[in-house]
Amino acid sequence: MKTYKPAVSAWLILAIICAPLVILGVVNIFLNPQQWLYALLMISGAAYIVGGNYTLRLVIDEDFITFKRFGRVVWRTPRRGVEFEDGRTGDIPVIPAIIIRRNGQKIGDISKVWFDEATLAALRAAALD
Repeated sequence: MKTYKPAVSAWLILAIICAPLVILGVVNIFLNPQQWLYALLMISGAAYIVGGNYTLRLVIDEDFITFKRFGRVVWRTPRRGVEFEDGRTGDIPVIPAIIIRRNGQKIGDISKVWFDEATLAALRAAALD
């Protein structure tokens, strides 16, 4: 079994983008305590975005390919018969991704910015074994 973590650049960029939200939330708690709920929502929202990408795991074992976030399985598929297709993902599909299909049905997708090229190559090689 091999577990792959996301590239540092994938979650670090989000951490840099979300850092002002956390700072603004903390400052808001001290300057405007009656609006603590809004400040807490900003802090927790930023932590969720960064944590969601930081905790991504791609697990390839002898029989299955598993994709996890926050330690929970997002999708899982047997290695045999899985097909990979280059495409786009997101609510508005603009992010380059690998679409995972089995018997023509979409199982999940992996954004190409989450993992480095070596990990994506290992993913594609796993289906060929």
